[in-house]
Amino acid sequence: MTGARLADPGTWMFDDPLHLEWADLADRVGASPFARPGWVLAWAACRGVDVELIGVRREGALVAALPIVRAPEGVVTPTDWHTPRFEAIALDEEALADLAGTTVARRDRYLRLGFLDADGPTQRAFTGALLAGGYHLRLRTVLRSPYLRLSTSWEDYLAEWPSKRRSDLGRRRRRLDEQGAVAFEIHDGTERLDELLSEGFEVEASGWKGGQGTAIATEGTESLYRQAAAWAASQGTLRLGFLRVDGRAIAFDYCFEIGATHYLVKTGFRPEFSAFAPGKLLRAFMIETAFGRGLDTYDFVGDDDAWKMEWTDTVRTTVIMEAHAPGLLGSITRAAGFLGRVVRRLKRSMRRGHG
Repeated sequence: MTGARLADPGTWMFDDPLHLEWADLADRVGASPFARPGWVLAWAACRGVDVELIGVRREGALVAALPIVRAPEGVVTPTDWHTPRFEAIALDEEALADLAGTTVARRDRYLRLGFLDADGPTQRAFTGALLAGGYHLRLRTVLRSPYLRLSTSWEDYLAEWPSKRRSDLGRRRRRLDEQGAVAFEIHDGTERLDELLSEGFEVEASGWKGGQGTAIATEGTESLYRQAAAWAASQGTLRLGFLRVDGRAIAFDYCFEIGATHYLVKTGFRPEFSAFAPGKLLRAFMIETAFGRGLDTYDFVGDDDAWKMEWTDTVRTTVIMEAHAPGLLGSITRAAGFLGRVVRRLKRSMRRGHG
């Protein structure tokens, strides 16, 4: 069992032996993109933090890994709202149990793991280990992420729609055809990556996200998405989707495709084309393509926004696990966290009252 520090959090090209081991283990177990070193190291570089790796070895080989970040309150996973899915990487249940035990044995006064599948193996293993270690646990539901099982065919899936909805999709496409030459594209980033990303980020920022400051180009996270795209392109897992009219991009998807799952990470469209439902047209094309590629799952990631629930009624609950150590230090940290939550709620109430 080992705990090792990553030498360079800004390096997505794995030139460190530990990076290579971690990436190889992620490939072997089919980890989600957000738990892989390419994403984690890009996230760390964007946030300006160092990442440490808690690991478990068998006969010298890495069989389980959990990246962590040191924070003022204790230890946290390298996650935030830009990392909507996370898990520890383990070869099997025994390795995961050993990893959870190793983590708890560190006796950190505070541990926050997010964003975990509420019914997933990481949540179960760490809950058991932390409770056995006397920690006080709190689980918060933070997301209900929609996903679509691609168990039939695109034609069969489409046939389940109400006829009115199918007609509306066709009508919007015919109206868009009247505006110029319509083209759908999917790029893997092996050519013109920077150019395509700039074009896509500009489309995303043209809508409400740009106005609210939550678009990639306006939120200070562009370096994360550029580095992650470069990593994914090098692995053959990047998918950049575009809907164009006369060559001009009017809708954009930033996605990963790993194993049999397509992950929709970011999307946006130009609001001046909203009458033609460009986001919906691009979504139909991307899902149809996923069916055609023989994938198992189309994962919308994020929360259960109304537009996502038009495509599926299946969601995955995501939680944040907070653990406070037994004893005085853990009690102080827990009380500080409670006080912080009370203050934040009061501030929100005051803002609503003055709104």
